[in-house]
Amino acid sequence: MADEAGAGDQDYTLEQLADEYGKKCGRVDWLYRPRQLNQLEKILFYAARFRSADNNFLIFTVINQALEQGIGVVLGKLTPEAAQLYSRARQVWAEINRVKGFIRFHPAKNRTKTLVGRAEFRHRIEDILLQHFRRRYPKETVVIIRGSEAYILLNNQVRVYPYSQLGLEFDEHEFDSFWNVYYDSQTVEGRLNKKLARKYVPKKLWSWVPEGNKLK
Repeated sequence: MADEAGAGDQDYTLEQLADEYGKKCGRVDWLYRPRQLNQLEKILFYAARFRSADNNFLIFTVINQALEQGIGVVLGKLTPEAAQLYSRARQVWAEINRVKGFIRFHPAKNRTKTLVGRAEFRHRIEDILLQHFRRRYPKETVVIIRGSEAYILLNNQVRVYPYSQLGLEFDEHEFDSFWNVYYDSQTVEGRLNKKLARKYVPKKLWSWVPEGNKLK
């Protein structure tokens, strides 16, 4: 989940929370069914990152529906709220995969073992992206720039800094020029199927991926 809720001085396991809920409100069988519970947790993991003012309210509404009407109502998308939650989870999942596929990293000239990448994304997915690229580049410090902000993973925590204050130097244009030469070598202008290419490079990415200029 994107936001963590405190539980006083004690941390509870999911099983303990289910027991406590059962004592006060009656036993909810699906809380003890790992398969169904894992399905719901996966949906919530992505949906919680959707950037919208009403997102927390929607999540609480759907959880309440699962507790009162049964988890099948939610997993089956039988209410408008459950269907909307699924849709938001899918949108977040799709954005994560788009950014993973299209972001380009550049070595910082003035800082060793540092890779810098620029991306634009709407939802709260910076931690997932940083964890992913840290596994890919375990010996490098990965910095993701989004607008005027820079995200860095330090001690498993996402840190946000004003990009201008980091003083990172990297030749982004040189790398982009290399990528465009490669992209041109894979296509022939007379045979470039822009309609097909646009399908795989969504318009919302054109402003920050090098090959976006080829598709305008």
